[in-house]
Amino acid sequence: MFGVVTTKIREQRKQKSERRDALVVSHPSDFEKYLDTFTVFKCWIRMCVSVALLDIFEIDVIPEDIDVKVPDNLEIADLAVPLMKFAALVKKPPKFIADTLISKDSRKYFIGFEADSISSLNGYLNFRFNRSKYFKQVVTSV
Repeated sequence: MFGVVTTKIREQRKQKSERRDALVVSHPSDFEKYLDTFTVFKCWIRMCVSVALLDIFEIDVIPEDIDVKVPDNLEIADLAVPLMKFAALVKKPPKFIADTLISKDSRKYFIGFEADSISSLNGYLNFRFNRSKYFKQVVTSV
């Protein structure tokens, strides 16, 4: 019984790894791509959250199934990920999931990610970016 379950988990992780490798997005290098910077950030966020959910909570979520939204209040974050739909899978409240994903031990999933800050609030992962840095890159690349 355990051998079958272990084999199934290994297959899922291998498939997840293959999807993760296919989703690697390089940073934008020309003006047109800088205009669509948030799309690149959304891809990175989806990939990072997907990997973290798999490794921490052992739930396999396809990155495309992770919603990344621009919040109504931009003082809180530039982009946010609502974690409510994963609460049923994890059997924990969304706030717990968000707090776990931003804990010190879980920060490794977001290394190399260009967010100035990552926080949690009411079951959302919130990402704040250095806007002036990207505006300067856009202006100098023109």
